[in-house]
Amino acid sequence: MPKKTTALVLVSILSILLVFKPTSSLAQDKMEDSNEEMMMEGNMEEEITENTSSYDLFWPVVAGKVPGDTLYFLKGLKEKISELVIFSDIRKSDFNLTLSKKRLVETEKLLLERQDYDRAEKHIALSLQKLERAISLYNNATERGQQTNDLKNAIQALGERESKFLEVLAGKIPEEKRQTFMNTAQEMKNVVENI
Repeated sequence: MPKKTTALVLVSILSILLVFKPTSSLAQDKMEDSNEEMMMEGNMEEEITENTSSYDLFWPVVAGKVPGDTLYFLKGLKEKISELVIFSDIRKSDFNLTLSKKRLVETEKLLLERQDYDRAEKHIALSLQKLERAISLYNNATERGQQTNDLKNAIQALGERESKFLEVLAGKIPEEKRQTFMNTAQEMKNVVENI
């Protein structure tokens, strides 16, 4: 290959890697910090009220692009590629906890800013799926004899926090649209109680 073409290919590959690099789970320190924060948050016994926002509960996670936005599919592609390059079950579980938070925050935006109840119903199911995936990966790591107590605490704290917040969100939408969200909140409680 000519030098110009080789350089162009290398620049393209580096650009793609920078755009699709994993966001939170490649470094053990970040995973430990995240779990430590979740454990502390779970012990805080904070009250989640109708005035509580996702920003207060899940910072630094923000909605950004949501379903229906142009280029939203790139967000999903980035997340899939990111999970592929994470090899530890513990780190993958932590990554899925982050994705569960993201889906919940995006659901809030769909509900409150866009009043897009159909997409929000589908999207909250994705938050639950990510929480269940995190639990499955936690179980794999536990079966392999890895130290998972911190991860268990983080999963339980996040599940409880997400279910409470979802109940608050449901109270902010028309009554005829609430049932799916209340059911999902109960499912979140159930899956973390059975861990």
